[in-house]
Amino acid sequence: MQTTPPSLKFLSVVVVVAACVGSHRAAAFDDAVTENELAQFYGFSGVELYKLDGRAFSLVHADFDSDGLDDLVAVDNRASCLRLFRQQKEAEPGQGKTSRYVNDLASDWRFDVRQISVDKQVAGLVASDFNGDGRTDLAYVGVPDRLVIRYQPEKGKTEWTERWSVRLPDLAPAAWMIATGDLNNDKRADIAVLGKNATHVIFQEDDGSMKAPESLINTSAQLALVQIADLDGDGLQDLSYQANEGSDRGLCARLQTKDGRLGPEVRFDLNQPRSVTLFDVDKEPGKEILTVDSRTGRVQVSKLQHTKRQEDDLPARLVQYGIGAATGREKRAIAIGDIDGDMLSDVVVTDPENAQVLVYRQNGIDGLGTAETFPGLLGAIDVCIADLDGDQHAEVILMSDKESAIAVSRFKDGRLVFPEVVARPIDGHEFAAMTILRQKDKTLLAACMKKGSGSSASLKLRLLNTSGDESWTDAVDVQTLPPAAIGTRGMNLLSLDADGDAIDDLLAVPSGAGNKGVVLLPTAAEGAANGRWKVEPLNLGTASAGELFVHGRELYVAREAFARKMTFEEDEWKIADQFNAGESKARLAGVAVVDLDGEADPEVVLVDTGVKKLRVLRKNNGLYRPWKEVELGSLRFASAHVADLNGDQQDDLLLCGSQQFAVLYSGQANSELTEVATYESDRDDAYAADVIAGDINGDGNVDLAVIDTSIDGVEILRLDKDKGLQAATHFRVFEEKRLVSDSSARGTEPREGAIVDVTGDGRNDLILLCHDRLIVYPQDSGVDTGSSSTDSPSASE
Repeated sequence: MQTTPPSLKFLSVVVVVAACVGSHRAAAFDDAVTENELAQFYGFSGVELYKLDGRAFSLVHADFDSDGLDDLVAVDNRASCLRLFRQQKEAEPGQGKTSRYVNDLASDWRFDVRQISVDKQVAGLVASDFNGDGRTDLAYVGVPDRLVIRYQPEKGKTEWTERWSVRLPDLAPAAWMIATGDLNNDKRADIAVLGKNATHVIFQEDDGSMKAPESLINTSAQLALVQIADLDGDGLQDLSYQANEGSDRGLCARLQTKDGRLGPEVRFDLNQPRSVTLFDVDKEPGKEILTVDSRTGRVQVSKLQHTKRQEDDLPARLVQYGIGAATGREKRAIAIGDIDGDMLSDVVVTDPENAQVLVYRQNGIDGLGTAETFPGLLGAIDVCIADLDGDQHAEVILMSDKESAIAVSRFKDGRLVFPEVVARPIDGHEFAAMTILRQKDKTLLAACMKKGSGSSASLKLRLLNTSGDESWTDAVDVQTLPPAAIGTRGMNLLSLDADGDAIDDLLAVPSGAGNKGVVLLPTAAEGAANGRWKVEPLNLGTASAGELFVHGRELYVAREAFARKMTFEEDEWKIADQFNAGESKARLAGVAVVDLDGEADPEVVLVDTGVKKLRVLRKNNGLYRPWKEVELGSLRFASAHVADLNGDQQDDLLLCGSQQFAVLYSGQANSELTEVATYESDRDDAYAADVIAGDINGDGNVDLAVIDTSIDGVEILRLDKDKGLQAATHFRVFEEKRLVSDSSARGTEPREGAIVDVTGDGRNDLILLCHDRLIVYPQDSGVDTGSSSTDSPSASE
């Protein structure tokens, strides 16, 4: 008899299978309705234990010695190795290792346990063929910043000596930060690694070598649990991960397009899942999403589906594009325009800390592509896009206070060239803000300069002739702005034709607390003052330009729980309409006007950060009424913009945030998570922690093995297409003396698992990582040998 440590006993589990073998198993399921009746169709022939470090993790399975049998590998950082459990064809019971210590549990006989030495602490592990030679290799993240591939040796050799590695910057080492799959539809295994600010994608070349890493800018600094699988059933593998924003957690997906590229991020609400597992449960195209809801403990099976857009409908969610985390005092600026001359609007975002610009060009298929990075100005605080020289290619105009320059960049030969300086501030001043003024057939640049700081700064305005020459000339003399035009956090300039004379006027918007309101600066031809600069500031109670939206001659203002439409009539501002959110929790951070339904009157969109929703109001019988709501998610709203961003001749809504911008494509089809099945245990103290999927009774259908820490064991669920998830049986894996009574305070043991054939009999077995053991439950054959079993849970106790 083997002895165990006094606080821990591993239990051997057998469910006796009687009068049902082979195809009789599946047939008998039709009449099984209770847990006891289902239990008879699941059985294990015993339990096998293998010594492993108590912190071992990242269990993967594949054929790692080219003998046609599945093996297991786990990370063992304490021993600085990858622990390889090699399945032996000729091994027999009784060949296991013995121990000289009476209380040690010696490893069983089935595996030949070997080590693959590593020289760095390992943070995550995956397996696939990374050089196209037909053998399964290993890839892992080596702390702090290395991706390492270990290539499987030729058959008959045991040393894993061949390797490839690359440095990946800004990693935050964690389990499940690496995944593998075909991300460009070339039938080769690629690798994705989550970083702090970007997800690194390493594609495999046709010759089996790995390309230089490419970066996808993250939309959040709290991404985890990256996985690669076909989520939408189109035969292409997609990239998914979990986003954690405070108490909000959601599943994010970048769906692969037909031309072999990863699309923007779409985020789905999963009600704060404890775990996310992707597995083909129903044998239909696309893998299902298996989750455990942390609030209710329910096990849920969901499926991602595309739904056709109805005539009177909107997309259910925003599409997100990462722009990088905001650092330092400089905020990112954004502008929209056609910079490459393809008659499609593109998006440009400044990266002031890294002296570069991010360009998101329309791909002509489904909207904006991923970010392209080009050199820019250090400390670029503002950006504009305008066709300055009439060549049908809009130029990118950058303003930098650190470099004291306004510079122009043009798109040539597939890239933005380095910006050329065209203007400097006057002596003793620095640039503060700029905007484009369109005056009939001319384009001027309004550039505001400040001297001093805060609301006491003196302001000067230069109206520059954008002639396209190497240096720009002043259209009129430098003019002094009212002190009220700047706030404690600076200012912004907006343009609108307030008085309807076809000449853009200026709107100076102070930023920060204590400002006295926005200041309208009417202009005449060539930008000269026309005698009406003494318009009283409009105290709107706003703190930033993001709360304002210009639509033609109208100015929309978001404030608290309502928004107002303002017009400038007879040299004064007047309130033309008001739009109320109608909810006590509402906090409107922005407003926009956009035609989302193709009808005559555009819709008014209220950006409500209080309830994290977009409230869309549509005109009905002369009044604007609530129409639709769209989830805003965790986006920290900064400004709203309207343009056709997918080439369908219909305007879309872009919302800029601190770390991403999001687009509501008005004509796009919906993607929805549809619930397939759900299960909640009858036990009050049940605590489902993770889900392992696979066929563990040989009937050809997928079962779910749920790790339940309330019983220190596993609950097995059967998915019936008509009856949903049904409890089949549950068993305890170990017994342990506890000082806690709350099931949620028990930790996660078993902590990992897999369902795979490691006995070579063609039947999947259940494998668990628990404490300092790898536990194997070989699937019972279902054949009644005529002998009674004594290897039951009570017998082991």
